[in-house]
Amino acid sequence: MGSRSKKDNNVLIDFATGESLIDGISELRKIQDNLYRLDNPYVGNKRGILVDIADALDKNSVKFDKVLDLFSGSGVVSTFFKLMGKTVISNDLLTSSYYNSVAFSENNHIQLSREESDWLCTNENKDKGDFILKNYTKRFTVAESIFLDNYRANIDTLIERKFSKNLDDKKVQREALVMRAVCILSIEHYVLNRCFLGGRLNKGQVLADLDHRMAHDRNGGDSMQFTIDPLPLFSYHEEKGCRAYNLDALDAAKQVREDFSDTQLAYVDPPYGQSQSDYATMFSFCEEYVYGEKIDNLPHILAASKKFASKKNYKEHFREVLNEINWIPIWAVSFNAASFEAAEGIVEILKDFKKEVTTVSINHEYRYRKERGSAVEYLFIAR
Repeated sequence: MGSRSKKDNNVLIDFATGESLIDGISELRKIQDNLYRLDNPYVGNKRGILVDIADALDKNSVKFDKVLDLFSGSGVVSTFFKLMGKTVISNDLLTSSYYNSVAFSENNHIQLSREESDWLCTNENKDKGDFILKNYTKRFTVAESIFLDNYRANIDTLIERKFSKNLDDKKVQREALVMRAVCILSIEHYVLNRCFLGGRLNKGQVLADLDHRMAHDRNGGDSMQFTIDPLPLFSYHEEKGCRAYNLDALDAAKQVREDFSDTQLAYVDPPYGQSQSDYATMFSFCEEYVYGEKIDNLPHILAASKKFASKKNYKEHFREVLNEINWIPIWAVSFNAASFEAAEGIVEILKDFKKEVTTVSINHEYRYRKERGSAVEYLFIAR
């Protein structure tokens, strides 16, 4: 997981024009800093280099008003582009990740009130299930499991009360979806921030074993108290018509072509084919909490989620995706130095689809477990 890094931008003057770059960069930093209001417990999120991405696009004369974020994950890139005033079309295979873009990028006005948040945490729901209690005995205490099952039932009750009378209206249906996403993410982000410890995976998942979590310095032997604050709302001053999809990347590319055929830029940030690339397994708790089903019983995820989980057949799947988005004029493709292929090899693949490819190197500071260091992130701009 990347840590917050406030690097100074050393280039303050555009020597070709003589114009100051301070205002533009400082505005981008304000947007990036705004996103730090959101605890972001997701592997591979780009929150620490958002300014670098935007600056690289600007320096390479990439002009766009409408952008597809094809593997949106944590949703921070989509939300960053939205706050820049762009129309953002986001997609992610995992419903729990798709909810990030629904709640933060697509959403411009729906937020849980303090009263609603407190009600979700305190109302005793007679219809609560026992999915977490039965399936997560090694991750949560009995009391935590009961709370999580009860909170999940309260989400359904809250949505029913607020929206059921008008669910024939498509706008109301979408508002209900946004509210559901906000409710789900409020609890999932809380859990991840207390149970995903220092970037350490446990049996491939982000949740630590109960004993390890309880003994960790972050928790000091205490169980979760579930003091949950409503998530921040990231509004733009005008409605930009942002939209989120919950599809396999190939299906999303086809659907977006139908719905947003004038998209000018595709931002492509797939799992990198390394050790932490099986996102369906890593975030299986999040997905199972949405559906109340084990990940093995969610066939729409199983096959597609493995496409970029390892280097095996990675190039084949990557090429399939590129072929489906080739109608979009410009791509910004994100990888790092430990990806499935060296930078030169990725450039060669991209040149099979686009005439011009520019490689931008971004030095990224990170914190992994107790270590700090730096890594090279690559942004390949193809057109």
